[in-house]
Amino acid sequence: MSPQLRLIVNKYDPCTTLCHFQSCLHARWSTSDHGRVRMDPGMLILRRTRAWRWRDPKTGYVRCQVSPSAAPIELVRVELPARRSVSFPASAYAFVRQLIWVLDGCLTFREGEETHELDPGDCLVLGPPRDCTFKNAGARPCVYLIALVRQ
Repeated sequence: MSPQLRLIVNKYDPCTTLCHFQSCLHARWSTSDHGRVRMDPGMLILRRTRAWRWRDPKTGYVRCQVSPSAAPIELVRVELPARRSVSFPASAYAFVRQLIWVLDGCLTFREGEETHELDPGDCLVLGPPRDCTFKNAGARPCVYLIALVRQ
């Protein structure tokens, strides 16, 4: 991944979310009979039926972990219901690089004082950590993918 990309994680419950993400990123390693390090095969694939999902009871915002824990980046699928928004402080984005790729619907993303209008297929690389708001002003859900890397 390009060093210019800055990826940011969104945290609803900072402690729980951070602990989950950290555990997902730490792959299990073992040593073979020949002294070579290999990864636990169970960490290489994440089945849809076992993917971590979280729904915000207040907004209906849904996050689903897409990438297996052994992946070098985290992929999170997000569904933001119609006419809803969620905001996060800049502190939630420290030490993380992130991009947003809109899959369906339209997203208004406010990053500090800048506002970005994103349509399906648009991909935005986020800047330095700033207060952010994800807003769906449309009449149908907005689905987007968050790709993030910890620094």
